[in-house]
Amino acid sequence: MRVHNLGPHTFISERPHSRNREWLTSFTPGERRQLIEEDIHARTEVAVVMGAAMAFGIAIAIVAYLVAL
Repeated sequence: MRVHNLGPHTFISERPHSRNREWLTSFTPGERRQLIEEDIHARTEVAVVMGAAMAFGIAIAIVAYLVAL
């Protein structure tokens, strides 16, 4: 049997994850809150990593520009 889950930090669900209302309402309020908090946390981490990479790239570009002068 194939295990369906939402990722390494969530709980295992017996049913495939579709986007229909029945699947969404099968969670308890606590489980839905947990899913939302994990999603927000993951999105924040991705934004921080992308921002740091962009800042590092801009800093390298500035240093390269100043060295070329």
